[in-house]
Amino acid sequence: MIEPNKPDVSPTVSLLLDSLAEVLPDSERPRLGAYEAKLDDTLGTPEVEHRRALICAEWALELASSEAHGLKHLLAELSEAAHQMSETVKAFDVGMSGLGVDHVASGVKFRVAGASPRAAVDASHVDDAVRVASEVAAKSGWEEVPFEQLLDELFAAGSDKS
Repeated sequence: MIEPNKPDVSPTVSLLLDSLAEVLPDSERPRLGAYEAKLDDTLGTPEVEHRRALICAEWALELASSEAHGLKHLLAELSEAAHQMSETVKAFDVGMSGLGVDHVASGVKFRVAGASPRAAVDASHVDDAVRVASEVAAKSGWEEVPFEQLLDELFAAGSDKS
């Protein structure tokens, strides 16, 4: 488990790594080690963190839409959730950022203290990516889940920190 609230660590990448560690079988967890080792100094601007979360959402949609995995039933649900989250962010960006918000992740409700609604929405995108990854793995095995590609994209998205 990654040290929570470490100031120089991307909350998006950290949440994805922690969530994957929870769902991956023991035999697959070592694949996360290289990413955990380079997690320091990954914190991006709010815009970079939001871009990382959107990369997770797009990855989840792409993976769910693959004919090979038979998860078409998730597409409408993920698309609707993404739309509603986008509308929520727009509403709160008008001037209500900085409030603590409730967030539901993996069926467990927790409080994101001092987090903006955008941060909670971003966390939901990460949760969706992990949920889709788990469903694909249940049907096709973890070797069919390109989570390393997703992690590579998230690290690359923050390399310029702008």
